[in-house]
Amino acid sequence: MSRKIRFLLIAIAFGLANSQGAPPSVGDPVGIRMQFVHPDNEMAYFIIDDGDGRWISTAQGISLYPLAFTHSYFSPGKKARQWRSVSITGNLSPWLPAPVEIAGESLPESAPLPASFSTSASPEKSGSFPGSVTGGSEYDKLWIAAHFKNLVPLGRLQLRPDAGFPTDFEIETTVDGGKHWLPVPAARFFHFPSPPGDRVVEIPLNGVVADGVRVVSFRREADANGKFTLHVRGMEAFEGEKPPFEVSGLAPELVATWNNLWLTFGSAQNEIHERFDPTWPTGRPYSGGMLTILATEWSLWNAMKMVWCHSEYLPKLAEVLAAYPVDEEGYVWVTTTSEKHLEHSRHYNVVPLYISAVSYYYLMTRDKGFIESRDPKTGEPILDKVRRAMRMLTDGLGGSSGLVTVKDPEMQGTPDSKSNTYWDAWPFGHQDAFMNAHYYEAVGYYAELLAALGDNTEAARFRALRPAIKKKFNETFWDETNGRYIGWIDKNGKRVDFGFVFVNLEAVALGLSTPERAGKIMEWIDGKREVVGDTSVGADIYHYKIAPRSNTLAAEAGEAGYFKLFWNGNIVATKDSSQAWNLNAQNGGIILFVSYYDLHARERALGPDNAAERMKVILEESVGDQLRRMPKNPVIGIGTAVGVLREFPESGLVPFYFVDGVMGLRPAAEGLVIAPGLPAEWKSATLRDFHFAGKTWMVTADHSIRDPKSESGSDGTIHITVPAGRTTLLTPDGKLSAINSRQ
Repeated sequence: MSRKIRFLLIAIAFGLANSQGAPPSVGDPVGIRMQFVHPDNEMAYFIIDDGDGRWISTAQGISLYPLAFTHSYFSPGKKARQWRSVSITGNLSPWLPAPVEIAGESLPESAPLPASFSTSASPEKSGSFPGSVTGGSEYDKLWIAAHFKNLVPLGRLQLRPDAGFPTDFEIETTVDGGKHWLPVPAARFFHFPSPPGDRVVEIPLNGVVADGVRVVSFRREADANGKFTLHVRGMEAFEGEKPPFEVSGLAPELVATWNNLWLTFGSAQNEIHERFDPTWPTGRPYSGGMLTILATEWSLWNAMKMVWCHSEYLPKLAEVLAAYPVDEEGYVWVTTTSEKHLEHSRHYNVVPLYISAVSYYYLMTRDKGFIESRDPKTGEPILDKVRRAMRMLTDGLGGSSGLVTVKDPEMQGTPDSKSNTYWDAWPFGHQDAFMNAHYYEAVGYYAELLAALGDNTEAARFRALRPAIKKKFNETFWDETNGRYIGWIDKNGKRVDFGFVFVNLEAVALGLSTPERAGKIMEWIDGKREVVGDTSVGADIYHYKIAPRSNTLAAEAGEAGYFKLFWNGNIVATKDSSQAWNLNAQNGGIILFVSYYDLHARERALGPDNAAERMKVILEESVGDQLRRMPKNPVIGIGTAVGVLREFPESGLVPFYFVDGVMGLRPAAEGLVIAPGLPAEWKSATLRDFHFAGKTWMVTADHSIRDPKSESGSDGTIHITVPAGRTTLLTPDGKLSAINSRQ
């Protein structure tokens, strides 16, 4: 009994915490913070009765954690708002009060989208809403669908209850007229309580683009007549904000899918998160997309994903960038609390990634507060930490010569060594191609940061270092016989090559390879050129279609011991092990984010048309399942061959390619470089809600114009249009000019 009382007191405290301060106005987001701890910390969702006729639902999460939720009102007044929590096994909390007062004047609610309807019993579209559909048993899959004339972003769905409103249902959408229906993970409900007839059930959809939406019921109780019926008195969908990506010249369903991939793997707004927080992976009981992992391994990718759209979690990223410890030598810890990856090994590769992340963040935001921020524990300025990290690379690890060499005795590239990089099953180390590629990238970003801060002398010094790094990289890691870059050279001088596709694609994408070598690499990866002895050749390199295999030579086919999983008893890859070829994402499998570098490599080496064709394959694959893929390992039963969901927020880099690939937006000291990579068949492309230097922009690249132009919108957004075939500079104060591109 005391346990239940404690849960209730916690819940009430969180429910009332938001009632302080000046009343919000009509149309403003109104916050509410909720927490109710169910027995065994069950998965649960919340229902908010807004006191104005709506029951608003939320996604699921572990009930141990609080949820901060926002909604808005269309009319002023005192609202008897309340909320309750529903667990996955049917435990219901009591209704908990959270009254709120809304100021201002009433706003008209937008009209619902015109729709035709169909049901599981009558799949032909009809103009009138059906109201109900009956199945033969309680477990028949029943549905009622609304179809729209065009693809539209859906902001919310309202269901008007009737007797027999479903207790077990989900919301699904389609982009191809109903050929494929995909669930919205955040809109999956168990044991939904019966709403009163004067309430509408409102389900946020956060802008998923669709030409149809349906409510799907999986189980129902028998009604008074002994029939199993899905009852819904009304169903109305409301349009949301326009999606960020728009293309003239690409099939509309593929443009919609591109936007939905961002929603899944970029912002992750419609996903289920265990802690009601997209910065934590989810595995209980679902696997979905996530926004970020706040570790330095992901720091640059996090900045790339989060800054352009001004993510609500951006302050959290800024905080951890300031808080990562940097030791006296300049080594950056992998998290704010640990110097080792999963407490196993130091990853020196995070040093250049950290430098790039801080530089990128500032160059995009021009936020003086960020660049002047200090470590919360030591008080050290973030810029001093970045300078010390760079000194470690240039002085401590010899990078001033053009080549970084890892000196840590644990990371020496031998079979008994530990890993130095993200690719933690392989003992990258000593002279490491992956790390040196990111060193080249970091020196570029750092030089731009210094110049933006007015230190032109140091900026010039680091810009001059880039050609030396490129020269050393090619001298050190190129294998003329196989026509590709190797992975690393160990402390004994042994050159290790397992056909590391990701190393080669990043080298091409970052501009490290010469045009001739880039051509050879792409011929190999495209299967037009075979490397003798490789396990995977030809079309098999794209066996998984959405990304190339991570490597083309099986770990067990080379010298023994180079591939091992330290987190699972140091399992070494052999032909009979659970980590054999094609059973692990790092050994013949795929990790989706590699396609981001694949797209950039293709654009650089083969042109925008080639990159667009590769992206089209990914989008066509996505239409049917939104890339929610996790095939099971037949030996150990869990998914290990494909890295897309859960702890792979870097999957969001693939839809992000629209930002820095298609639109060609990248920060530099002088401002934002805009170098669109539009294929010839696209007339134009537009990116909405792009944030740069404290302003919001809409950027359009168009093949039909010659000179850039800008105009201000009534909402404060500045719309700029640039020629697709030229490079334009946008300065932080909003001036546009044509420039020569600097690689």
